[in-house]
Amino acid sequence: MAIDPFTTVFPRIHSVDVAAGEIRQLKAIAGRNLVGRDEPLAQARAAFAALTVLAKQPATLLQYDLLTLEPPIHSALHNSALTADAAALLGMFGTPQSQLGLVDFASQSTRALEERQAAASAFSAPVKSRGLLLTQQQIALQYERYNATQKLDQPTQEVLGILLDTIESRAIAAWAWPIFAPVHA
Repeated sequence: MAIDPFTTVFPRIHSVDVAAGEIRQLKAIAGRNLVGRDEPLAQARAAFAALTVLAKQPATLLQYDLLTLEPPIHSALHNSALTADAAALLGMFGTPQSQLGLVDFASQSTRALEERQAAASAFSAPVKSRGLLLTQQQIALQYERYNATQKLDQPTQEVLGILLDTIESRAIAAWAWPIFAPVHA
């Protein structure tokens, strides 16, 4: 391991004590270069704050080509510490991919309620200002998801109801709406 001084080789770990010893050794090797678990999160939050400032202005959004950052921002949705920031930024982008990502995320009943509410809220704002950019298939899937929540908790039904209310309000305003009526209210 002469090539990489921050690498160590260790045998298969069979106990907590051995794992703890190996971790201590890795921390000692890293020394002052050790990155704590809070530092990357703080950097991500600072990046989101800066991107949010830039994304608020359409000119800077395009000038800095921020839409190229959309895939990693979608990935950040899945980090519960960054979900609200990522959802808000995707809402500012308002692209078809961001709208779909927010709807899909908000529809996942296994996610924390606050995270799903943040995604649903972030979906509503750009749809109201820029229009609905989901396909008919994606809209029909959203109705299927809502109808499948009959036996789930009330807050989950409310989150999916918010999504459908947003979809319906823009669709009815834009064109004659083919009805995919929900089974329950």
